[in-house]
Amino acid sequence: PPRRVAMPGLSGPSKTTTPSNVVSLFDRGVVESTASTGGILAAHAPHLSDGERALLAFAIVEDADVHIEYRDANGKRTERVISEIELTPPFLEAWCHLREDDRMFSLAGILSVAPT
Repeated sequence: PPRRVAMPGLSGPSKTTTPSNVVSLFDRGVVESTASTGGILAAHAPHLSDGERALLAFAIVEDADVHIEYRDANGKRTERVISEIELTPPFLEAWCHLREDDRMFSLAGILSVAPT
């Protein structure tokens, strides 16, 4: 079964944290880079900015909603709000608010990440 990847030190920020605020946690050394969710995301989604990966990592660890722009396997672009995110590289399994169902998202298909 999918498992959450623990990222210590992210209990303080609110669920509406901006990418730059989450990046500051990385910059301050709060997160252990090799074992962290952010490190895993960097390996599987290098096309996302540091802020986007940090925001996505925060959403995974803190069960926060996040907005993604996504390109599916057929090349169709769509925007989704997802929550209850589980990281199972190279995919995310998440509740999709648009489809009102659990969905799998390829990390390679995520074009951008933003707060909700």
